[in-house]
Amino acid sequence: MTHPASDSKHMARLALAGLIAVSLGACGGPPAGGGPRFTDIQPKKNFYLRPGGPDKDPGAYLGRFVPAGTADSAIDDAEAMQTECSQYFSKKVVPAGGVTMSEYFAVSGGGGASFGVPPVAVQVGGERTNVLKVDYTQTEKWIAEIPPENRANFDACCAKAPSNCTDRYIGEFLAGTGTFFGADASSGGAQVGTAHGSAGFTDSMEWRRGMELKEPNFFAFRVTRRGTGNDNVGPVVSLCQRPWDLEIPKGVEGQYFVGTSKALDDESMARDDAMDNARRQIVKWLGEQIQQKRVEVQGFSGSGADLTTRLTSEENITRASGGVASLVKDECWKVETSTSPTGKKYHVKALALIPAAVTAQAAAAVLGAAK
Repeated sequence: MTHPASDSKHMARLALAGLIAVSLGACGGPPAGGGPRFTDIQPKKNFYLRPGGPDKDPGAYLGRFVPAGTADSAIDDAEAMQTECSQYFSKKVVPAGGVTMSEYFAVSGGGGASFGVPPVAVQVGGERTNVLKVDYTQTEKWIAEIPPENRANFDACCAKAPSNCTDRYIGEFLAGTGTFFGADASSGGAQVGTAHGSAGFTDSMEWRRGMELKEPNFFAFRVTRRGTGNDNVGPVVSLCQRPWDLEIPKGVEGQYFVGTSKALDDESMARDDAMDNARRQIVKWLGEQIQQKRVEVQGFSGSGADLTTRLTSEENITRASGGVASLVKDECWKVETSTSPTGKKYHVKALALIPAAVTAQAAAAVLGAAK
């Protein structure tokens, strides 16, 4: 026999369960009221806790560049690159006035261990990010800036080599006193590292106290993106926007060459001719690298003079050029046109790169073609 009162309670429970499910699916966590929701835990934008922990003097890392392609969740001030252009930054010290705040900060990988507590894993921009909560009193900050007298040298340095200046750099360090808090996995079902949208973070979420800074230390850094209006470094100038045909770029990514074509009636043929010219230069350069033993190639024996002689042969150069063709990258192009009695002519320049990672392979191809 069915009781109306029991049916009403059962239907109410189903309705409540449905409401909770909708709330979790829409908000990525429990409804508000009593504790932080999963989606409420968002870190301070562009700021990161130092994975190696706080210290008194982070000046050596100010103005270093974040390697291209580094994921936000993997940024580490100690892993940033000090290039020849970093020398043009200067340090600006800004007193903070003792402002007290409570904020979330991202921390690379498992860097929470440096602060004595495990981090909370959240989603930021579709990427998993580890976060700690910090209650702190800010004492000062150091900012990387380019003084006006260094501007021209900095711009020239960045233009000289693509790898000298990436689009992000360590632009600021933050100092203060305070306490770091991480996830307390034992409190009411709070789960560390749960997927975005799960119900793992409940209203009973609590934070476990970790390291305490009783004296001012630099505990966080800011990553500044060039050309966003939030820095004084200026926009990122792409490699192909630079005068690469007048000053050949240099960088750790490999060796650059500028190939030029003859004046030809067809643009496509002129492009092919420019790359052929660049590959021929590369073949001769690789021959020099082999002779001077700057690159080791298995099977090379004999004098450098013998190899030089073999690479003067048009047949050998053509064969070697074909052998390295798949390893040479065309980076930039410049096309100029002119008018002659026979019609329009195309003159093309190509910036070609032989990547450092394939230099030995390319040298072996050259040696094989010159035998």
